Amino acid sequence: MWSRDGIIVTTHHVIEQDDNIHIGLHSGQTVAATLVGRDAPTDLAVLRAASAELEPPAWAEAETLDVGHLVLALGRPGQRVQATLGIVSTLGESWRTPSGGLVERYVQTDVMMYPGFSGEPW
Repeated sequence: MWSRDGIIVTTHHVIEQDDNIHIGLHSGQTVAATLVGRDAPTDLAVLRAASAELEPPAWAEAETLDVGHLVLALGRPGQRVQATLGIVSTLGESWRTPSGGLVERYVQTDVMMYPGFSGEPW
């Protein structure tokens, strides 16, 4: 969840189709979502879902993030939530992905992303 108006940012490679997309909610329900856009070179996709249950996290201001801060990643690759903990190892400026996409800023962590976490850290 990116914002209160239902914007969800995920990975391009997990969106297998452009229509008939459903999002699994914490309650176990699913809601319909529409594909707003995707960018294969940066492996990002943006969805919009309409539901009163959607609540984005409280995002930290980028200026307050620093090397050494703790990072918690939650994913639900199946029916159960999994967690992993690490630290921010570097804060970087722009770089190009192997596919040529430009990422203007990034946060590198040492968090172990388990199989199935792709596109789903909470």
